[in-house]
Amino acid sequence: MIPFVATHAALELPEFSCSQPRQVHLEKMATSDSAPWLYAALSQLRDLENNGAVIRGLGDLRIPEATATSARMLLSLIDIIDLPVPDIAPVSGGGLSIVWSMGPKEVKFSFYPNDQARYFEIANDEILHDGQVNFAIPKQVSEPLRWMSDRRP
Repeated sequence: MIPFVATHAALELPEFSCSQPRQVHLEKMATSDSAPWLYAALSQLRDLENNGAVIRGLGDLRIPEATATSARMLLSLIDIIDLPVPDIAPVSGGGLSIVWSMGPKEVKFSFYPNDQARYFEIANDEILHDGQVNFAIPKQVSEPLRWMSDRRP
């Protein structure tokens, strides 16, 4: 019998080159039991990862392992339970886009094959704020989503 290790996508910690070690506070993390959006997002990501293709005229829509791992890392760091299910789509060239929408507000996370990830806070189709995703500071990952969830304009 061959021994194996079962993993959970939300709990995987990929290797990122950063100067400080990361500490993930699992007690504050949303789980697929408490946050239905998380299970749906991880399922969409897995499907895209397994079914990507090179499509003539559109480009390479396969998701590299490093890009998918970065997306899973981001999803695992979000500590907000009541979010809508995000739209997850491949971007030609090995990128990935995760978008949450609530009314006129959107938060978009873009992942690139070079291990870069950016976020965009969008209101009424206008980018209000954007920046680099810092996986070393889990609280900062959820901040754009808190802005979107705030009912104030």
